[in-house]
Amino acid sequence: MGDSSGKTVKPKFIPDPNRTSPRVYANFAKVRTQGVDFTISFGDVLPPTKEEIEKAKRGEEISIPLQCEVVIPSSMVPSLIEALNLQYEKYDKAINPKKEGNKSVEKNKPKG
Repeated sequence: MGDSSGKTVKPKFIPDPNRTSPRVYANFAKVRTQGVDFTISFGDVLPPTKEEIEKAKRGEEISIPLQCEVVIPSSMVPSLIEALNLQYEKYDKAINPKKEGNKSVEKNKPKG
């Protein structure tokens, strides 16, 4: 984005808590590319029915409810991956504080 002087301006965008959208739960995600965009399809895998178990035994596909699809430009993918990695690292450190590989654990590990 540029201002009237021609300088590049990098605005910081934040979600507005006063503007609501429906919240969607998903425990399945499929990512695919289409041209210059990436599409992420979110679904909800429910416990299988008897019929679905039989289909699975036969090697057939089982349909799940599609909750939503999000289409993003390819230019956004690297920053999305970076943000997901950062947030997952924070989550992992909070849930598994003594897990090997956590920088906070390595830093405080007794030497010797």
